[in-house]
Amino acid sequence: MRIICFDPGTVRIGVSISDETEYLARPIGNIKNNERLDRQLKELGEKNDFGKIIVGEPFNMDGTRNPKNTFVGQLVERLKIVFPDMEIIMWDERLSSWEANNLMLEADLSRKKRKKKVDALAAVLILQNYLDRARERKK
Repeated sequence: MRIICFDPGTVRIGVSISDETEYLARPIGNIKNNERLDRQLKELGEKNDFGKIIVGEPFNMDGTRNPKNTFVGQLVERLKIVFPDMEIIMWDERLSSWEANNLMLEADLSRKKRKKKVDALAAVLILQNYLDRARERKK
């Protein structure tokens, strides 16, 4: 079963998906967080066969909830409407965007390219973390 992951942002939402074996995450890209969100989510569902949804949840470094959670909650509500029977798991996404930016800086990507790719790469990092932890628990 494939697993899809969303890294919510106020402007863009990064999207990644796992392979069939739930071993590797890869980027799908970004969708815009706007009035067409439901339509974009439906299109993702039509193009990608997945059975579980991971949503990055921002926390502060001390583990307390981040005020940014408002738009995360809004995304989760949209996901519940578009995919009513789908399991949705909230996953700690602390430092995922920071780590994504650092990886792209090391790869010497321009600021313009980093801006376009950071959300999708952060979604990959969140999903890969989830996949790795799920494998560890199965051992």
